[in-house]
Amino acid sequence: ERETELSAPVEADNIQIVSGSQQALDLIGSAYVDEGSVIAVENPTYLGALSAFKLQRPTFLTIPTDEYGLNPDKIGPEFRGIRFAYVIPTFQNPTGITLSEERRKKLAEKAREYDFWIIEDNPYGELWYDHQPPKPIRCYAPERTLTLGTFSKVLSPGFRLGYVVGPKTALDPLIVLKQAVDLHTSTFTQLISARCLDTGLMNAHMPAVRKLYKTQCSCMLEALEKYFPQGTSWTKPDGGMFIWVTLPEYINTDEMMKEALDRKVAYVPGSAFYANEPELNKMRLSFVTVPPEKIDAGIKILAQLVKERIDAREAK
Repeated sequence: ERETELSAPVEADNIQIVSGSQQALDLIGSAYVDEGSVIAVENPTYLGALSAFKLQRPTFLTIPTDEYGLNPDKIGPEFRGIRFAYVIPTFQNPTGITLSEERRKKLAEKAREYDFWIIEDNPYGELWYDHQPPKPIRCYAPERTLTLGTFSKVLSPGFRLGYVVGPKTALDPLIVLKQAVDLHTSTFTQLISARCLDTGLMNAHMPAVRKLYKTQCSCMLEALEKYFPQGTSWTKPDGGMFIWVTLPEYINTDEMMKEALDRKVAYVPGSAFYANEPELNKMRLSFVTVPPEKIDAGIKILAQLVKERIDAREAK
């Protein structure tokens, strides 16, 4: 285990292997969400989690957020007895923001005060650039936290290999459901991954991944600073895969998407990441699969598209 996780030791009975952490979201939704159940999510949050949970027709309660991520001080009595709060505290998808240790502790306190569980999704935690992120929330509330992890972002996406860590009593329903869904996760990919861990391959592999992603993230941030017009802003992550861009409120990124694709540039419109009221002037950018020269060229094209809309607005 990593040193940062030693305060919440893990036994074999506290781990459930799944076919990618997306399956974990589906199983958790099936096991713990009924029609009308109240679940809390960040605003914005991972669209794949929304898709998984929406199958059960819950009611979404959004957790107030600011430029530092979710704000647990804003969690009040309306959260009492909800099924769970789904959060991505480290290099969040889509914003790239990392929750501070203080806020993680406070969220754990709020979960105890208002009696709800925390679903801590941590697919990006090992993708830090210069400094390890704070301890997982599980360390502060192990008795009411399920932490999700995956090898997809650090070893091989095609393996579809993830895991859930938490109290055995909370994992037992997931085991029964998983047997009905696919019996078990591929033992072949589990054996390959185990060998990668045993032989130290991951220890040698991860520094190169972090270095590459840091370089590409810095390149995109520099290009945004260089090309994007005034009146726009973006997050500055220190790990992970994403940058979250805010445009003037009158720019609709859903509508702008077609023209961006016509110019051979793609992004994810921000509206996809909201459980309730979408914000239409946001976009998620990813830098991890694109070399620096293409990042620079793509951001330049995107900036021109944004400038055209700002100029058109000002010309009215």
